Amino acid sequence: MRFLRTLAALLLIYVMGGPRSSSLTPIFVERVTIVSVPVALQPDDPARTRAGQLTLLAGWKLSSQSSQFGGWSALDIDDDRVTAIGDYGSVLRFRLTRFGRAVDARIDPLPAGCGRADDKRQRDSESLARVPDGWWVGFEVDNRLCKVTPDFIQAKTVVHPQSMARWHHANGPEAMVPLADGRLLVFAERAPKGTALRPLLVFDGDPADARTKVMARSYVPPIGYSPTDAAQLPDGRILVLNRRFGVADRFTSALVVIDAGALDSDKPVSGTIVAGLAPPTLHDNFEGLAVTVEDGRPIVWMLSDDNFMSWQGTYLLKFALDPKPLAPANNR
Repeated sequence: MRFLRTLAALLLIYVMGGPRSSSLTPIFVERVTIVSVPVALQPDDPARTRAGQLTLLAGWKLSSQSSQFGGWSALDIDDDRVTAIGDYGSVLRFRLTRFGRAVDARIDPLPAGCGRADDKRQRDSESLARVPDGWWVGFEVDNRLCKVTPDFIQAKTVVHPQSMARWHHANGPEAMVPLADGRLLVFAERAPKGTALRPLLVFDGDPADARTKVMARSYVPPIGYSPTDAAQLPDGRILVLNRRFGVADRFTSALVVIDAGALDSDKPVSGTIVAGLAPPTLHDNFEGLAVTVEDGRPIVWMLSDDNFMSWQGTYLLKFALDPKPLAPANNR
């Protein structure tokens, strides 16, 4: 079955086009110009704005002449400041104006202290978490977490958590989210052989602190999907972005909401699908997820990873999430 999936993926690449940049040199500092073109949720029905419990407020296809632009795997948004990290150890930062223009854009390499800049296996950054004293960045292959300074200039510490030591290289820290109470969640992308459960770690503090305790949990994604990013809502619930690949529909996404209280139990953590991106709506390899608040309502952002492939795109979508339903009144 794995052989058939691999063959199908290779066939799709052959038919639709290969990578735009098959061999990137080490990332270098570069000021870039980004073009943002508005997109609709459903190209053949621009009036449609709903996907499950999400309402599209705005969406753009982003592009740049820079050979370094692409492959974005994780997302953070703070006010108008957008930060993303890429598969080759790159950091993208820009400001998004109220009219959807991307300005003051730059690409930088992650600090050398996080891993060798000339080795793709050492700089496959997949997850990002903003914490008070900087950022945690998760790397695949050797399951490494690196904390960097707020400006991304220096690596503060690198840890190889023992609880991640047996994760297969493709089970690396694909999604990471800091919780308001100081905990840090790290999701593995794939499942150990023979199970659908994705390893999920709950650090009760800084992973670099020897006093930090780690609880091993497991996450159950929708059937056929794998987690790619996560973010916490203002009410404490956790959103998990999940991705699936198929030859017919290519990449589709499912957004799941889970109760943070489920992390306190040894039972596998699962949630409820609140939205999906699949034909006929816009769909691609969405790997980045962020939550902001505007006028008291939660705003959900998604960013796609184009894998430097000519048949994919870099899409940034902005949604409003429906309010959480009120609990039934107690009429006793």
